Amino acid sequence: LDFGADTRGGTFNLGGVVDQADLTVTSGTLNTGAFTMGATDPLGVINVAAAGIFDVQSNVTSGAALASNAGTINISVDKTLTVASVTGTPAGTFGFQLNKVAGVDHFGQLVINPAGGNVDLHLSTIAVTQKAGSQPFLGGDLFVLETGAATLNPSLPANPVENSLLYDYVLSNNAGALDMTVTLNPGIITSGNNANVAQGILGDLSGSTNPQIIAIQNNLIAATTSQRVNDILE
Repeated sequence: LDFGADTRGGTFNLGGVVDQADLTVTSGTLNTGAFTMGATDPLGVINVAAAGIFDVQSNVTSGAALASNAGTINISVDKTLTVASVTGTPAGTFGFQLNKVAGVDHFGQLVINPAGGNVDLHLSTIAVTQKAGSQPFLGGDLFVLETGAATLNPSLPANPVENSLLYDYVLSNNAGALDMTVTLNPGIITSGNNANVAQGILGDLSGSTNPQIIAIQNNLIAATTSQRVNDILE
């Protein structure tokens, strides 16, 4: 299956079950939606070209390689893209959606068969987005973005930049897994009092169900400037 092979792009929404086939996204966006891919008979090789976007919104299983990712692969929260191996050094983007519910971290994940050998992601861009309505993250939140690789090249991708100024993200190699730790960004808090308020709102009240507290937390998460963060805290 070659989606967007005419190079005119467009958005392709799957409406059924896809098994066994090799999968290529040449251009445009392929959304898996709620349908299964490779659940009964795993897919073959997967290729995502530079102009292609593969949105993994349901679990996708391949018995072969992620042969190339020059484009973008986005993996929704609590979904997995499972492949036998990763060929070469993909230079595209891997996007992972993050969420926190009832104090528990959730995330999309790339799963690789250990028999697939070494995985080298150092030329890839790692992008992360926090799902709307997520509880705020705290210092020390851990997300395992990739797991299963027999070994992971010690040279890692650059630390991702997320859609909120509140957080810093640090990637690490944990015995073949690509871990990401979240810390609160101290540089955007301009006064000691605001830091105390931030600790209360984002830490002590992180699991609050009070609509007003949740609204403040969401506003902080969505803030795009340091000034806006501090205005909210004040």
